Amino acid sequence: MWQTFINKIDFVQAMPYHLSQDLARLLYKQTYLSGEVVYDVGDIECDTLYFVLQGKLKVETHVTISQDITYPVEKFKWEKQTKTTQVHYYIKTLQPSSYFGLEELLEIGC
Repeated sequence: MWQTFINKIDFVQAMPYHLSQDLARLLYKQTYLSGEVVYDVGDIECDTLYFVLQGKLKVETHVTISQDITYPVEKFKWEKQTKTTQVHYYIKTLQPSSYFGLEELLEIGC
């Protein structure tokens, strides 16, 4: 089953067949429900590569933006207030035969 699936992946097609067989033996199925988080950045081990077997996977990120605001309250007296905003960004949707985690692997250098 896995050999047929991974043969559709672009970087696997460039591998010698015996290496793709080795990769296929390492794969296991992990099922996620709609809306379930696969991982948060920083939580993933640097040796993980995910493949989308079926369904779609939405890649999103949440960013916290903090802004310090200083304003006068009395003569020669200022107060500082920190305003924090959570921003949600949609990045892309991955289709079957897509993979993710490799960019993180390369960036980290594992």
